[in-house]
Amino acid sequence: MDRKKTELIDVSNRLLPISVDNAIMSGAFEKAREVDSKVLVVVTGTKPDFYKQAPLVREAIVRDLPLFVINIGQHYDEVLGFGIKEFCIENLVACNLRIRGDLMQKASDLLLKF
Repeated sequence: MDRKKTELIDVSNRLLPISVDNAIMSGAFEKAREVDSKVLVVVTGTKPDFYKQAPLVREAIVRDLPLFVINIGQHYDEVLGFGIKEFCIENLVACNLRIRGDLMQKASDLLLKF
């Protein structure tokens, strides 16, 4: 499969610099069509959540299920980045929302934009 580069998508006047890997998402949906299955989408982003979700992702890989990961990126640091590499799922992260900070900070950021 010819993998395209990750692309940034401009949403709402650049409020959220989302990166999307269309090749990963397209591959999951193509595989789902081939095997007449649904696509498993795992959403993760905080360190505690990632370590709960990683075994689910690994089991889906073992069962050869169509899937991809959306990383909200709320607690991005070396520990979370290492976890993604440690579980060998970098090639499944199809979307990174790059949300940094807590919910109150994000709400404040959005309100100040308007």
